[in-house]
Amino acid sequence: MPLGGGQAQTTNARIIAATNVDLFEQVKRGTFREDLYYRLQVLTIHLPPLRQRKEDLPDLIQTLLTRSNREMRRKVTRIALDVMDALHQYDWPGNVRELENTLMKAVALCPGDMISRDLIPLVITGGQDGSGEDERPVSQLSLDEVEKAHVARVLKETGWHRGNACGILGVSRPRLRRMIRQYDLTPPPGVEADDGAPLTEESQGDHQDT
Repeated sequence: MPLGGGQAQTTNARIIAATNVDLFEQVKRGTFREDLYYRLQVLTIHLPPLRQRKEDLPDLIQTLLTRSNREMRRKVTRIALDVMDALHQYDWPGNVRELENTLMKAVALCPGDMISRDLIPLVITGGQDGSGEDERPVSQLSLDEVEKAHVARVLKETGWHRGNACGILGVSRPRLRRMIRQYDLTPPPGVEADDGAPLTEESQGDHQDT
């Protein structure tokens, strides 16, 4: 019956409710309406935590990876075998949401099409955290922080080969040099700080971002 109406109308709806508390116990305590509880409890599906259903991981990973690629316009389609092993060994106290944040950050920082072990938080892979790498979910990082981490990782993976890095990042060499300076990135010993001519004001004007 629509609010304020005088005639009942037929509807075709399905109500799906989810909770992480014992509703029956809440009813006994008087903190949840008994009539609502019985209206909802037509069919109850108990979903164990992720650590108790590791067999769901492959399907969940594929679904979440597809979603992350779509949202960030990436094409990360593969996961290294040692990474899959680590994901299966981890107990996932944060359940599916933690898995989603882990994959989203890995996709955002991945320089190619495969997620490698160094893109996964050390708490999951079992490594020792001595790198000082930011382990916050990607949703808590600023755009500059994500870009800096991605540029640094691409440079590392390419051995600071500017041409290859530009190809992966899809930027010009002057643009790459500006990002290196902007984010104060330092090449490893034995690698020149810059492989191109000094970036003049004129060349900056020729390569303004659009």
